[in-house]
Amino acid sequence: MPHNKLTKSQRELFCNLKAFLYTKAKNFTPIQDVKDMALILDTQD
Repeated sequence: MPHNKLTKSQRELFCNLKAFLYTKAKNFTPIQDVKDMALILDTQD
């Protein structure tokens, strides 16, 4: 799915997810549980 077809919120979520996963990988911190995903989704509001 090309980026230009994404809605603004989808694009923001994708960027947040990328940044989140990059930070987790950089710190070698495993994703603990659903709470981490909830934090990402909370930033969308």
